[in-house]
Amino acid sequence: MKKGEQPTIFVLGAGAVGLPLAVFLQRAGRKVVAVRTSAAELDETVGLLSTEHLPFHAEEGIEPAVWKKVVVNAVFNSLCPLLEVDNGIFAREAGVAAMAREIVRECLSVTDRLGLELTEDGLMAQIGQISRSSDGQLISILQDLRRGLATEIEYLNLAIARKGSSLSPPVSLPRTELLGRMVLAKSAERTGKG
Repeated sequence: MKKGEQPTIFVLGAGAVGLPLAVFLQRAGRKVVAVRTSAAELDETVGLLSTEHLPFHAEEGIEPAVWKKVVVNAVFNSLCPLLEVDNGIFAREAGVAAMAREIVRECLSVTDRLGLELTEDGLMAQIGQISRSSDGQLISILQDLRRGLATEIEYLNLAIARKGSSLSPPVSLPRTELLGRMVLAKSAERTGKG
């Protein structure tokens, strides 16, 4: 792999969930190889890849796990860069945690329609845990903005908003979309690509 090149991501079990995940990652600019496999082959592959320091596990219900990560990332990667603060802000400031809760509620209107069993309390607990454990650390989009690099916001807040608008009937996510558009505008201003 060349310096600066991103590694290829292998998505095993590219069925109804794995294939959309592969497409999502490809749209985010990642090199993805989707591999169809049986449960036994997946378990064997996980066993071969796992180490003590980098454990792998098979995830049968990967779609809720992916959406949980996307929603949590939408919170961190919009509010932290716009406020220009570190990840610990949600644990330190009740007002910012309340903003996070509003984004979570909006995103749940999409995940509920998709039949996923995510909860506001569960997502907020995850946000609180990450905020406490990464206090002082800067989220990747804030780092990208400070370096004048393009961001991945189109694959977070704006992708969630697009998914909501594609549903029938459409689900509107005005806060989530607005925050994404604000980060996109900030990125365009800093990179000169607007």
